[in-house]
Order: sequence, then C-alpha cells, then structure tokens
Amino acid sequence: MIENVKTRYIKYRESIFLAVFIAYYISLVGNGSILYVEGHPYYMVLEFIRDISYLMMAGVFCLNLLCSIYSKKELLIFAAGAVLMAAVTVTAAYIVPCVLWLLMFCAKNISFRKIIKYAAITCSVIMIIFFVLSLFGIIEDALFERWDGSIRHSWGFYFPTNAANLYLPLLLMYMLLRKKINPVELAALFVINCFIYETTDTKSIMFFCTVAILIYIICRLGWLDNILGKAAGMVSVIAAPLGFGAYYYCQKAYTEGNELALKLNALLSSRLKLSAAGMEAFGIHILGQKIAWSTAETAEEVAELGPYNYVDSSFMQYLYNFGVFYLIYVFILYAWFGIKALRHNNTMLTLIFILLIGHAMFDPQLMWLDFNP
Repeated sequence: MIENVKTRYIKYRESIFLAVFIAYYISLVGNGSILYVEGHPYYMVLEFIRDISYLMMAGVFCLNLLCSIYSKKELLIFAAGAVLMAAVTVTAAYIVPCVLWLLMFCAKNISFRKIIKYAAITCSVIMIIFFVLSLFGIIEDALFERWDGSIRHSWGFYFPTNAANLYLPLLLMYMLLRKKINPVELAALFVINCFIYETTDTKSIMFFCTVAILIYIICRLGWLDNILGKAAGMVSVIAAPLGFGAYYYCQKAYTEGNELALKLNALLSSRLKLSAAGMEAFGIHILGQKIAWSTAETAEEVAELGPYNYVDSSFMQYLYNFGVFYLIYVFILYAWFGIKALRHNNTMLTLIFILLIGHAMFDPQLMWLDFNP
C-alpha cells in the first residue's frame, strides 16, 4: 500500500507541487486587490486558498520525506533553517519566512522553467482581469493624487504601485522563458512599461524595466558570450552583500549630511531619510522584532496607524524587521542562486539576479513571492 502511494506520488509530484504553488501564488497576488477587505467574500476565498496552501505544502514535504527525496545533508540544512525561520517568525510576528523556506524545499527537483511559466501566466491573467474590470468600473480604480496634482491609477489594486511592481517580475519571467523575442514584442513590452509609468507614476519600475529590456537585447545579441558574461556571473554571486553595502554607505553618508547623499535622497523620494529614521527608531536586533509599519498620509490614517515610518529598501527593512541572521540568510541564498546560474552559463539569469538586487536596494520586494517568483 505504502509503496503504491510512493509510486503514484513520485509520478505526479511535479504536477501536485505546481498546483500548490500556483494556489499560494494566486492568494498572494490577489490580496493586493482593492476587493481584499476583511469580511468581503473575495477576502474569505483568498484566505481559504492560502490556508489550504499551507496544509498542502506541509503534506508535500511529508510525502517527500516518505519518498526519500532529501539527502541527510539537505535535511540538516532544512532543520537549521527551520529553527532560524521559526525564531524570526516569533520575534517579528510574521509567518512568511517559514512558508518560503518550506516551499523552497518542497520544490526540490521541480522544473524551474515550469514554475516560472505558470507564475507568468497566472500573473498575466490576474493583472488583465483587474485592469479590465477597473477600466469598465466593475471594481474600483482607486485614484491617488500627488502633491503636484498628478493622478495615479491603481487599476483594481489597493495601491498604484502594485500593478507596476508586478510588471517587473512578469517582464523578467517572460525574458527567461523566451529565447528570442522579436522587435515587435520588445516594442510592445516597452509601450506597456511606459503606460504603467504614465498611469501609476512608479519611477523605479520604469527605470528597471527599461534596463531589463536593454539587458535582454544585449544578451540575445551575444555581446556577453565571453569574459564579460563570466564577470557578470561572478558579480551576481556577491550582488546581495554589495547592494546592501552600497545602500548602507549612502544612508550613513546622508545621516552625516553629505551633500551628494542629500541630493540622492531627494531623487529617491526620501528613502535614505526614512531608512535612517528607521535605524534610530528600531535599531538592529539579531532575530528581528515586531514592527507596525505605517504608510499613513492623511490625518485619519495617522490617527489609526501612527505616523509614516515605512522603510522601502529590502535590505534595511529585513534588517530592522527580521534581524541580522535573516539578512545573512538572504545573502547566502542569492549567492547560491548566482552560483547555480553561473554553473549553467545562464548569463541572462545572472544579470536578472543583479537587476533584482539593484531594485531591492530601493524597494522591499526581494523576498516577497508575489513580486518575485
């Protein structure tokens, strides 16, 4: 009986994992919608899907154990990581680090290409549905007014930045999946990028998407099929600590009143100022701490959530919220990713890792699965 279960599970293991992964991914991308309000049927459905996903992940991991998918070394690594993630979850009151750790181990020997393919399809479908429904007024297209009077569309999401921040990983996944994108497709991808920028005013995504398209063109023209490609691969291995170090240096220079850092802070919409304020308010802890992040802008929001204290940089936010050990874990993880990409001579992937690290210096999505499958 047990052997029959093992045989059937191994046969369908990849399909089972992909189903669980996509269900969880839908619950994450979907919770950015304007409809995701406690008590709303949409909210209850997504919460149900997420809870079921947690149970299914645990089930997949147990079946992997039953089928001896992991080596003893891998199980020791999992146990050590699980202890760290559990400690971070307790101190930061945030379960996602544990979930991601479990999900990554469940994904052993699952086709990375298939994971990216189905994530890209899912993300595209959700974004198109929200855009169309909000365009026709079926769901609200919440509008946000900037200080200069410009209007930002949310296109069915809760914040105007959601659609933009989903487009970057979608673009990167598409580039990984397509070995050859014709000029018409590239032009269309850039036009979509411009449209998202014009309607959401998300400057960083406009910049990084444009860089991504240029990277794709350079890679596919074969200009990096030599020592430059190898150099990019080696940089990707150490990109995470380099990105953290560069950002921390800029933040420190800002606190010391450096003129260039002050100008950079203005260019980055006060990101250096906010992360420096975070250092003063929260400090650094080994295993992190619980932080009530606030993006309040109006007087009513400030009264409910407290004054604005959000730190956008992935590295600084994780350092304050999840602690020193978690940040080191992120460094190790991305070094490992870079090494694997380098060993497979996947120049496109190594450059994408560098791009993701560059984006993570100024935005918090580096370890958010919905914005970075």
